[in-house]
Amino acid sequence: MKRFLTVGLIVCLLSVFTSCLSTGGASSSADSVDVSGLSLGDRKLISGVYNFATEKSDSWTIYDPYFVSIDVTNEKYVFTASFVVGNIVGLTRYDFTCTVTKQGDDFKIDLTDMSSYACDRDLKKVKAGSSYKASEKVAAEYAKQMKAEILLRITNWSDDEYTQNLNKAVTSPIILNCIANNSALVFKKFISDYEIIGRTISLQMNITSVDEDNKHEEFSYYVTGKTLRGYKIDDLGIKFPQYSSVFVYTNNDNVISLTPAETLDGIMAGGTSGSVYEVNGTIKDVRRSDTGGVSVIEIYE
Repeated sequence: MKRFLTVGLIVCLLSVFTSCLSTGGASSSADSVDVSGLSLGDRKLISGVYNFATEKSDSWTIYDPYFVSIDVTNEKYVFTASFVVGNIVGLTRYDFTCTVTKQGDDFKIDLTDMSSYACDRDLKKVKAGSSYKASEKVAAEYAKQMKAEILLRITNWSDDEYTQNLNKAVTSPIILNCIANNSALVFKKFISDYEIIGRTISLQMNITSVDEDNKHEEFSYYVTGKTLRGYKIDDLGIKFPQYSSVFVYTNNDNVISLTPAETLDGIMAGGTSGSVYEVNGTIKDVRRSDTGGVSVIEIYE
């Protein structure tokens, strides 16, 4: 009898240990929730996709999201990312490509290029570790859980929460840049359909200059900087940060004390030279470069 009690206690403790380590995936609470009766209704899918990729919940934490492409006409979103699952011996990291496609009031998720490997607390692959390709069954199960999580987020938001999350998504420099990589006509239509000009925006930028504003009577200062808009991936899979210019017109006296970056190279390489400024304002203009991508975001603060 004592032996059976001991074995039972060990199994129980291991179960608790495993659940405590888990940071998303198979143990997700979304797996046990019935979402069959839920639908998007008139809410935009992009709000949930961006929120899922960039903000953690009690069930899921997504790491290193990178939006590869966005088809705004068909509401199809492709991004790469990772999540981590705890187990008895440590942590397992899953890397994947996620494709989310709208289907009427519903949507589907496909996970491809999915692989797993043991990782440390910094999410780095452990020494002498091996990578394993996930089976179609495993990928389908995680896709099911992700869909449930996104649908639950979108449908559980209040109207105000939905409006805020939609605004975060469509004004994100990363999303804007990804759409701007399409044709100029597609980008122009997105700016018009989502009424981007006049929307509120919050972002961080590295300061490149602070001057008096001689163009607008209502503003005292003209601040320029660079904000992260995405990454360029080389043939080896290494990601290099890419930046868009930001022009801010403001009356915030605190900008006087900001330190501009000494060299542009320091910013472009992800350096720390120059002050980081939190911008909270209204979008005046978003300009696309001739070669694609967002070149400039103008903001009234």
